Amino acid sequence: MLHIVTGEMFSRFGRMFRELGLALTDLGGHITFLTDSERAREQLDITPLEARATPSLSGWRSWGLGRALTREFGRCDVAHLWGAAGLAVVRPWAQREEIPLLLHATSEHEAETITKRGLRAGDHVAGMCDAHCDRFHVRWPTLGQSGAIHALPPALLPPPEVRDVSPRGRTLGLVWRGRFEPGCGLELMVHALSRLAERHIDAQLVTIGQGPAPDIWALARRLQVSGRISLVGDPGIWDRALEGADVFLATRRETTVSLAGMLAMSLGRIVIATGDALPEWYVDGETALCVDPQPGAIAEAIRRIAEGDPNLLALGRSAARYVRDMYSLPKLAERLMDTYAAMCGWGEGSQ
Repeated sequence: MLHIVTGEMFSRFGRMFRELGLALTDLGGHITFLTDSERAREQLDITPLEARATPSLSGWRSWGLGRALTREFGRCDVAHLWGAAGLAVVRPWAQREEIPLLLHATSEHEAETITKRGLRAGDHVAGMCDAHCDRFHVRWPTLGQSGAIHALPPALLPPPEVRDVSPRGRTLGLVWRGRFEPGCGLELMVHALSRLAERHIDAQLVTIGQGPAPDIWALARRLQVSGRISLVGDPGIWDRALEGADVFLATRRETTVSLAGMLAMSLGRIVIATGDALPEWYVDGETALCVDPQPGAIAEAIRRIAEGDPNLLALGRSAARYVRDMYSLPKLAERLMDTYAAMCGWGEGSQ
């Protein structure tokens, strides 16, 4: 099984690909990764998994990709393209070699690209969330009836311990991760921090992202909450920030799936999600507190947590159980093996 993954996607999903490859190996698969990241390849070198690097999966630097695929991977049973980068080269190769191809959308843009370019014989499609699969079902209703549209969400290895949130008597830690851009939700959080300060509720927000944020700094200074917010451009600090946080804020509409919210849930952190930012794993009252995308609503949710509302504090453990039950890597590996078997026509009991 050949998995084709960009370096950006390796970065976005962290250890997921490595652990998924190992889980598939445990189920009898022989896994090879092809990536445009030498760093990602080196991280896989310490495992039993095979990994090859190519200069690029798209653009002019991908001119040799088709030849490399033919020379090195012509005998694989299944090709799994994560995203849409390289689709123009990978699909003709898979057709020529008669290799079933799984196109796996991890963002709305990728789902749109796949639907625009259409499908050919041997193609199957998968989405990481319901919105992606819904798009595919609308575009290819007969494909859905034939079982060639697959819901394959991200997954993770849950941590061994879950820490209960107990914020009383100390500063409440808030964390957000995304991209600093218009509509990302940061301005809502800055206004919410201002309202919390007016009510003498001590909270500190760490935001981790990339992109310019001068407007956010100006707003924080104007509202006199610049001392309560840290804008960090280094994603390497994510693990430490999440470890020290009590609340994960999902205050933006996620057009690209990541593991940030799911990882926060697995650690028992309370998730506050606005109604325009909801993938299906944010279930109001069960895994997250879903509120209107308004500063007042966000501030009120944070206040209830800071004051120890027992119903909200219980959300952390409920979310951790939900992720462990629904989004574990062994379960994703089993679903993938079933998907590959259906693509290849392997009958029950075949290898």
